[in-house]
Amino acid sequence: MRKFLAAASFLVLSSASVLAADLPMKAPPVFAPIYTWTGFYIGVNGGGGGMNDSNSDTSVSSSNFGSGTNLFGVSQSSSGSGNNAFHGTGAIAGGQLGYNYQMGNFVFGIEGEGYWSGIKGTLDASQNLYLPSTGTGSTLFVTDTVHNQTKNKYDFSIAGRMGIAFDRTLVYGKGGWAWGQFNASSSFSRQGFPPIDIPGFLDTTTSTWGGMLNGPLFGLGIEYLLTNNWTVKLEYNYIMYGTKSFATTSCSTLSNSVPSASCIGNGQSSGNSPLGADKSLFKFGVNYKFDWGAAPVIARY
Repeated sequence: MRKFLAAASFLVLSSASVLAADLPMKAPPVFAPIYTWTGFYIGVNGGGGGMNDSNSDTSVSSSNFGSGTNLFGVSQSSSGSGNNAFHGTGAIAGGQLGYNYQMGNFVFGIEGEGYWSGIKGTLDASQNLYLPSTGTGSTLFVTDTVHNQTKNKYDFSIAGRMGIAFDRTLVYGKGGWAWGQFNASSSFSRQGFPPIDIPGFLDTTTSTWGGMLNGPLFGLGIEYLLTNNWTVKLEYNYIMYGTKSFATTSCSTLSNSVPSASCIGNGQSSGNSPLGADKSLFKFGVNYKFDWGAAPVIARY
């Protein structure tokens, strides 16, 4: 009986071993990281844009320049160059610092930016005035020249961000406040010619003004997680800077005249001139995100 039981046990164990050998091996679980937008980040950006400004120093505006003959028989011809002092373009470059927090598919954050701006508008124009035609033709007696420029030197802003994450892709909007440094200048010169004017006479008036403007900022963007730490983004910003009046410094110079050359009002306020602007910016940026704790993992079988 004992020999029978021992033989039966041996046969059962042998069959179980054979069946186990025939079963497929189960692969070990693979753990994959979950990408998260939560964390502090720092980065750089660059791009370009344009502005419309309300530089309104009309005393040296070229808007009155033209061609034709006035009531006194004086004819005029005009020419100009530049992209218009009231419509500027240029490049920008800077950086950003911020923090994001992800709740489900929603991402909330705050971001501060600062960047150098090369956006500026210039306008150069000239006008020649001629005496009525005589027996030998028209005579040039005055040349007027203007140079207007408005330049945005730098900007900084703070804004809130809110977006929806689709795994590694974040689509977001932003809104906040921006500050920008603007400088404006205008110059007008009149060159006289004989026999009407003093030979070599030159009258030049130059005005400068500007300062800090501020206003609301609105933006849209898309950002992509290359890894859990590196991201790239493409963003559009629209800034509505308000209009503000700034103290204006003027200098008037008379050369080859009596009295001799002099500068009136140089370094002193000669009134106020308004200045305002709105800007559209397109920026490409790269961010490095610092992990907010260890990244969670999930098992994939």
